[in-house]
Amino acid sequence: HKTTRMQDLTRADIIEDLNKMCDVATDGTISKVLTIWKSAIVETALLRDIICRDLTLGVRKPESHLITTKRDNYVDRDILDKVERRLIGTIRSHYNSRIAVFLLEVLYYTGMRPAEAIVLTRNDIRDGYIFVTKELGSSKDDTNVVRRCKTKDSVRSIPIHPNLEPILEDLMGFARYDTLFFKDDGHYMDSNWLGNIIARICRKEDFRFNMYRLRHNLATSLVTNNVDQKTTIELLGHANYDMSLYYASSNNELKEEAIGLIS
Repeated sequence: HKTTRMQDLTRADIIEDLNKMCDVATDGTISKVLTIWKSAIVETALLRDIICRDLTLGVRKPESHLITTKRDNYVDRDILDKVERRLIGTIRSHYNSRIAVFLLEVLYYTGMRPAEAIVLTRNDIRDGYIFVTKELGSSKDDTNVVRRCKTKDSVRSIPIHPNLEPILEDLMGFARYDTLFFKDDGHYMDSNWLGNIIARICRKEDFRFNMYRLRHNLATSLVTNNVDQKTTIELLGHANYDMSLYYASSNNELKEEAIGLIS
């Protein structure tokens, strides 16, 4: 690999880097790499006056030539229980490990985005609902900034599942702060920090799991149980039903039942 100073990079260098991925990476991966170029590398260099022009302007994402299939994002409850037990034994702080488990339970029963759940306060949970009005994000100057949900469709209220009620009661009694998913040092439970710990556990144990699969789980449950479209998109905070369908996964049992309907 050649090393090039940021000051010497050109738009052509970025395009060349992306084009090299076409035969070995999915379209989604190429999109992520372009995002890293835009929001991490180039934007940081601009902010620090290392460069004076946006090198990503005019760069178009090339399409992968790989044939890909939609991944199965279904999460078995047994896998979630195993991941939670491993977290208790992996995270050194007992407080942080318990808070992490509480977070996974909230994600499982609500389908919330991790960035939305992490900023929940005691006042957001009331009258049998969880009120989603904000999320954790980044600004040009800082990370872990609380801001309003990025779209009006993401602002919503989610009924509390009966199984989640006692869990939330335990969380309210256990959490030290008004913001429920602060770590023991009073800072947010960063989803990247927790996600990396979960990823290491899953590699070691050969589990197919990540936090966002819990959101896909709810989408799958709503779609496969024929919940009406308006209710589905409002619970998930989507702008349209097509997005909810994209999030939903099927599974082998459902597929076999569908094929069995053919006469």
